[in-house]
Amino acid sequence: MKPIEIDPLEADATNDFCTYEEWVEGEHHIDPDGTFRQEKEEPPNYEDYEDDDGDDGDDGWPFPPDDDPDDDPDGTPGPRGSSDKDPPKETFHKELETQAPTVQSVARARSGERGLHTHFLRSLRELLETHTQRQVARALGISLPAVSELSQSARDLPDVREGFTGGSALEIIDQYNAGLLTHEAFIDQLARWTFDPHPVDMSPPGEVFTEGTWEVVMGEALDTHIISSEDFDTLCDYHGIDVDSRDIHLWREMDRVLGSSMPECETFDDIWGVPPGQVETWVRVGGFPDWIRDQMKAAIERTQAPLVAYGSVWPGRDVFTPAVAWEPIFHPVRTFMPPVRIRWSGSDEQRRVDPSNPDRLLRFYADVFTQGRSIDPGIWVDPQLVATHFARMESYAFPIYQSLGDHLTALGYEVQGWS
Repeated sequence: MKPIEIDPLEADATNDFCTYEEWVEGEHHIDPDGTFRQEKEEPPNYEDYEDDDGDDGDDGWPFPPDDDPDDDPDGTPGPRGSSDKDPPKETFHKELETQAPTVQSVARARSGERGLHTHFLRSLRELLETHTQRQVARALGISLPAVSELSQSARDLPDVREGFTGGSALEIIDQYNAGLLTHEAFIDQLARWTFDPHPVDMSPPGEVFTEGTWEVVMGEALDTHIISSEDFDTLCDYHGIDVDSRDIHLWREMDRVLGSSMPECETFDDIWGVPPGQVETWVRVGGFPDWIRDQMKAAIERTQAPLVAYGSVWPGRDVFTPAVAWEPIFHPVRTFMPPVRIRWSGSDEQRRVDPSNPDRLLRFYADVFTQGRSIDPGIWVDPQLVATHFARMESYAFPIYQSLGDHLTALGYEVQGWS
């Protein structure tokens, strides 16, 4: 062994004291006198080697490194390739390889980061019981005011509940996403957690859920992707709550595909004719009736249906409808407030639409055609109603009046007053 002398200060300053090949061929040592060195094995002297056949060793072991494994009977490369200390360079950092990030993985990573920070603050609060802020600041390498600010944040944390590892259900979720809890401990603690009281069967329509209730804590956890649907449903069973996470995911998916055309929850109360606040309750805890599930699924599917452009409001702004005759997804039952994306001007009263008034409804349809997205006519507009009262559309949708009449006729509708 031939020691390679390296200045320890220089090595500490650069942290680059050997090449990759030197790293895998030897080990680093610090002698008792403090000298930092790497012991490097001398390469074998192949010229002096003789095997049992008495030749120069070109058919024995060891033999000079050979980069071509096909030259060896068993397909194994030479000593370098077979050494445990010499992993292939392309796999040297294999542990750093990760899958492509998803919304769920990023959300749970953020939750885990929050969990680690809370764990740090709790540890800091406990440390400050036996150490001064100045000692902690020196140990952490931060300023004294920074320690004081962190100390205040730590004091503001809720106390850890007895029998649990966190002061809130959200903190326990964050701890699990941070890797501080096993899955079994995570489920066990949330299954035993006491949430703020609420009616177990179904909260009355219009009830405002307070912080700490199941609907607020777990509904938000599911909606922000920091808990899986499987764990959510498992915990629902533990707490005796009749909730199906599929309803919440279905609502979320409709919100995603409709985007800016998605009405507010209170608007859906009017569209579907349910008591005020009922849709908000369903969104929180699930339990949509089958006929509403069907409408949501139909709305999602309609966004994927083929569309056809039949005219333009102005150059570059085409107007679309489904490529074939269609039925609208939403049939509003009572006066409702359209999405802002479709009708953005006027007072609240002027913006509201009475579905029992054909003139108000046709005016809304004109806004859908000219202001909405390409998917909106197929979701909101009743083409049969437009065809029956088509003459009234001229003043509401003048830029597309001619092309709309031709298009509805081509789709097979009998357009009244149109030839």
